[in-house]
Amino acid sequence: MVLQCVVIDSFLGEVKVWHLTSDSKWLVISSALEVGAHKEPVTMVKWLSSQQVGSSRSYQLISLAGDGCIIMWKADIQNKKVEVLQRFALPASPGKGGGLLSKNTGSCGGTCLAFPYQDKSTFIVGCETGSLLKCSLRAGAGETWTNSPVIFSFQSHHGPVYDVQCSPYHRNLFLSCGTNSACYLHSLLESQPLLSLTPSCGYLFSASWSPSRPCVFALASQQGHVLIYDLMENKINPVIELPNKGKKLPAVFCVEFNQSRPHLLASGYAQGKVDIWHVSSKLKTQQIHEQEMLNTIMEIFNT
Repeated sequence: MVLQCVVIDSFLGEVKVWHLTSDSKWLVISSALEVGAHKEPVTMVKWLSSQQVGSSRSYQLISLAGDGCIIMWKADIQNKKVEVLQRFALPASPGKGGGLLSKNTGSCGGTCLAFPYQDKSTFIVGCETGSLLKCSLRAGAGETWTNSPVIFSFQSHHGPVYDVQCSPYHRNLFLSCGTNSACYLHSLLESQPLLSLTPSCGYLFSASWSPSRPCVFALASQQGHVLIYDLMENKINPVIELPNKGKKLPAVFCVEFNQSRPHLLASGYAQGKVDIWHVSSKLKTQQIHEQEMLNTIMEIFNT
């Protein structure tokens, strides 16, 4: 969205914006002195939107932190200013079974956040407690800064949730993974997961949907393997494990498909190494009726 700027999160609870022009690489905005800023490490930050007012352009960001707060920021790059637009607090005890929640709030540390396909007001939050929460930026508009954004909860993981990723091909599908060694395929409309995948590779730290194949996604595992699933071929086991099992490797902390070159897949390891994998043409080329298959999975496992 902002080609010359990058936003980063901080272990000190700050949200920072850096300008990456050819003649400077300087910090232009920091939330450190803002009233209502995070008090614990920031775990996720995302660009939301932009607005042009005269010659000045401002941007909206959203951040999540271990203090259980979700903050929407307005960042004015030209005037080097940042302000809090909205501030929410996650429920202290969201519950484990899923469903509608009360408005009680407290400190439930957030770990990850994702917005569904073509929706910038609803978002999914994963928590340190294992809770998975459906939230809305419209929840409690105009109320106190500690109002809960939660409108629904999903079946929890047994342990912290490390990643949530929404499908780029279906507005109601998302993946979650965490320390219980399971990856759940969820519908935004149901509290229980549609599919539960347990590859027996230890903790699952990261997930990434293919940008070109609606039924393909990859997972990063504690045991050093990148697992690629193709739901058209197998709805239980991965179709590829990179590298092959048998090798003792450091944990894979993150995995990501290249959005413009879908045949490339990056994996980041605990010791700081990054591998770039070249996936087969079968895994990058959309299959006949694949989108329909994704819709069928929703219908079959929703009944």
